[in-house]
Amino acid sequence: MTIRIRHLLAGCALGAMAASPALGASIEFKDPTGDDNGPGNYVYPTDAVYSPGSFDITSFEVSPKGKNVEFKVCVNSKLDDPWGMGVGFAVQMAVVFINTAGAGNQGHQDGLAGLNIKFAPGHTWTRAVVLSPQQQSRVTSASAAACP
Repeated sequence: MTIRIRHLLAGCALGAMAASPALGASIEFKDPTGDDNGPGNYVYPTDAVYSPGSFDITSFEVSPKGKNVEFKVCVNSKLDDPWGMGVGFAVQMAVVFINTAGAGNQGHQDGLAGLNIKFAPGHTWTRAVVLSPQQQSRVTSASAAACP
């Protein structure tokens, strides 16, 4: 079952970002289910709250919405709040790294603190958008029609 995560970035100054098509059209990337082990050796944390598919991205979409940009990430798992944080879900959090500086090493190679990632030379980033948990009612209503 594909579950929908949708987050509209109100007031976001990323309207002119390079990742969004210059002509104002949406762009969508599809990804098959069942490939959430990276190059084959990634494993889920051992805590039982991380169910299979929790980090299996099935699609990613970027759409201009006036002066804002909407990001939509779909995963192959239900949205859970296993730690009872009261915000609807706590397992999934997507981070979108954007390079607005163009080609070369004009941005950051290290990812955000705590992510333990480093980008290859020439593939740096200048902006990061974090799609974080919201209240369950907002997540449920926003995700109802987000992904087929």
